Amino acid sequence: MQSEARPVPLLSYGMGVESSAILVHWILNPSSRNFDLSDLIVLTSQTGHEFSDTKTCVEAYLLPLLRAHGIRWVQIARAGHSMTAGYKVLDDSRSPETCHIGGAYKLGQELEAAGTVPEVAHGRRKCSIKSKGDPLDAWIDSELNGRSYQHFIGFNAGETKRATRDCSYSSVDRHSEYPLVEWGWSREAAQSYLKNVFGVIWPKSCCSFCPFAGGKEDMIQRYRVFPDQAAVALMLEYVAMALNPRMTLYSGKSLLSSIRADENPKALAIFNQMLATEQWAIYHWCPR
Repeated sequence: MQSEARPVPLLSYGMGVESSAILVHWILNPSSRNFDLSDLIVLTSQTGHEFSDTKTCVEAYLLPLLRAHGIRWVQIARAGHSMTAGYKVLDDSRSPETCHIGGAYKLGQELEAAGTVPEVAHGRRKCSIKSKGDPLDAWIDSELNGRSYQHFIGFNAGETKRATRDCSYSSVDRHSEYPLVEWGWSREAAQSYLKNVFGVIWPKSCCSFCPFAGGKEDMIQRYRVFPDQAAVALMLEYVAMALNPRMTLYSGKSLLSSIRADENPKALAIFNQMLATEQWAIYHWCPR
């Protein structure tokens, strides 16, 4: 049983390269951690728009390890538009079988209803706060009920500024820790570690319409493999631009122009099919 005097070890697990490398290293190298795996809580907030190759890797390589060691993985998601709706627990298990990337109330539902795309406000990504930060905080408050915890975050050694900013949110109860920074692991080192262990290139975790996901060419390549998810991103951008022509997914450049330039016929065909089945309306704007 977890001692009341000892902080609860909790990993914010985004399913991507960095947090996966931390989790695997903890499992395979006990000296890299100062807690028992039976005490660890792995916590994920699902946005509802993760690429399916992330699900494939998590289920094929991570979940067998979690099951073998009885590690608790909790998957949650927003339950509605406002956090007053709370969160929904998708799964809470020490023998997880499924990565529930479908979420509950999806981020795209909110963005499409508002006619907008992901934005940054005051240096912070509003979408991450609403779909990840707020539900995670709510679950932690409810589950731990004031108990102190070690909050492990997957910032790599090249993200010390992000770690420093996050550390400012530490409190009497929340003890922020950044294993990759401590180990001196870059993103490349984390990726290399996972490749050595599993023999695969671990995919980047992000929403299919994320404009912040590193090099945009990487996303364009991913859209070739997942044209359905490219079409969803195109539809989100289309609705936003119908209300504001400057509301492109990328700064100064639309996703549609990128997909056309890449000559991705499958994505465009699915997108056009979606447009053909949508209900249309005309709005007249009257300036005051």
